[in-house]
Amino acid sequence: MIKNYPPSKETRLVMRIGVIGHNSKNLGPNAENAVLVSKIQEVIKQIQTASQLLAHCKDLYADKHPILRIISPMGSGAELLVTREAVNKNFDLQCILPSEAEKYKEEFLDLDLYDCFDTLFKAAQVKIELDSSREVARKATGQAMLRQCDLLLAVWNSEAGVKGDPGAIVAEALSRGIPIIWIDSRQDHNVCLLERSEKSGASEIELDLKNLFDRLTPTFHMRHQTRAEKVDPVAALKRFLAKKQPRPFPLYRSFRNLIGRGWGKRLEGLGWSLPEKKDKPAEDRWNKLAEPNNLIGEALAQGCQLHLKRADDLADAYGDIYRSFFIVTYCLGAAAVVAAFFGIYVNNLHEAFEAELFLITLILIVVGLGNHFHLHERWIDYRLLAEGFRQMQYLLPLARVTPAFEVPAHLEEEPGTWFNWYYRAVARDVGMISVRMDAKFLETYQRMLVDFVKEQVDYHSKTSAMMELAHDRLRSLVVKWLFPSTFFACLLHLIPEKNVSTWLGTLITALAVLLLSLCAVVLPAVGAAVEGISHQGEFERIGRRSKALRARLNSLLASLTKPDKTMTSRDLGILTEYFCQIQLLEQADWRAAFVSKPLTPS
Repeated sequence: MIKNYPPSKETRLVMRIGVIGHNSKNLGPNAENAVLVSKIQEVIKQIQTASQLLAHCKDLYADKHPILRIISPMGSGAELLVTREAVNKNFDLQCILPSEAEKYKEEFLDLDLYDCFDTLFKAAQVKIELDSSREVARKATGQAMLRQCDLLLAVWNSEAGVKGDPGAIVAEALSRGIPIIWIDSRQDHNVCLLERSEKSGASEIELDLKNLFDRLTPTFHMRHQTRAEKVDPVAALKRFLAKKQPRPFPLYRSFRNLIGRGWGKRLEGLGWSLPEKKDKPAEDRWNKLAEPNNLIGEALAQGCQLHLKRADDLADAYGDIYRSFFIVTYCLGAAAVVAAFFGIYVNNLHEAFEAELFLITLILIVVGLGNHFHLHERWIDYRLLAEGFRQMQYLLPLARVTPAFEVPAHLEEEPGTWFNWYYRAVARDVGMISVRMDAKFLETYQRMLVDFVKEQVDYHSKTSAMMELAHDRLRSLVVKWLFPSTFFACLLHLIPEKNVSTWLGTLITALAVLLLSLCAVVLPAVGAAVEGISHQGEFERIGRRSKALRARLNSLLASLTKPDKTMTSRDLGILTEYFCQIQLLEQADWRAAFVSKPLTPS
């Protein structure tokens, strides 16, 4: 049952700092002076104390120096200035431009800034070149930056208000709860930590920069176990990362495939197409594009697909074991009733009672093991984590991030879970990937997104047909066979035994009475076991949900395949996020359905 998995790649502590600020013209005489530069350097030095976070988050991250990463739109004035000082202090640089680099320089930068821009752009580890128009350039880059940062450094004149740049970006960062280091762009260049006020309509709170460590700690540190929780989040993370993990136990899959066989004909009856095969792997399509887009497939493989495979394999393994265990417990329960029947019917047969005791003991052992190892919780946690990494590979090429996991509030005593924390830690570590969103990229991505959606449509078509068929057959077994058989067995029991023996003879009558008694006692237990398996397996609910999801995905597919419609990266980003939201909400529904269903002996 135990399988050795390759050790998971250690996750480094990575802090992502976005930067926004006035351009040179709006900074005026303060565009670059000794006081402003010294304030920026002071702030960068304060941020460099992030190594304290590593000591505070012991055993959560790799024992390596933290990575400090500046995410910059590379605007003239304050943004280039902050970016330059950060790179000089060995910050990693990932830049987001509204258009291709040369076009951006011509439209947005003065000639005297070209050399500085070229030097920084060359030093950048990741280069994102969007397809935004000049009119929405600042908004597009600001939005992309806010999706990726844990901390915002804003060089801003608050008197300019929150309309326009960079005030609108600061306002949105406050609404998202992103901590902001504010360097006043006016002459004194005062520095503070800007926080959103809890009171509606109240102005922002200005705190001393010394509060930065306390403000960042909840982002990077995993919360401690609460009294209401049975599982320590840190221990749960370590179990996930352990090298030795169980192999799948395929009893459930075999059972489901057996009772759901013939799902293809059901699909045809519904007028749904059978699953299609993908033409080419996604990596092959990326390889045909020009640099840097030809490296997207490799970046995705190195960044998130290894994490996805591990989480996906473990989710499958624990899901199989959990669902196989509840099938075993219900079958053992029915077998225990059979043993008890023979123990009573055959002159208190001692061996039958021993068999019943053995079967009940097995049930208790199976249930105890399942609940001790939290099989159902680990299955759902790993499945949600796997889906997060699956969505990451869709969204990374668009410089977007997976929507937060939607977990029903009643399932948590406090917000946040270990798998949410781990996913975000990996997302920070992976970072963004270099992309130039030209026409060829957008065309290729759109075709691939269509294939991804079709793949999910096919999956939910099959799942809906199979699960509904399985539910109908289990229900039919109880309603059409087990219940009527029990009913008629009870009716036949009412016939006096003397009359029956006159007709059939003593021996045949004894056998008939035994059979009728067996049916009257055991068949209800078998029916209860079948109903228990159907209820615990949620066959009907899963079937209905897959049918509803298929309809939503088909609607999305229609939007993606409209003829003669040119998609921008923004259009594709909105549709991809909707695609991811559909799948993540599905997984949240799985969690709601199964996390409160531990194994029970009855």
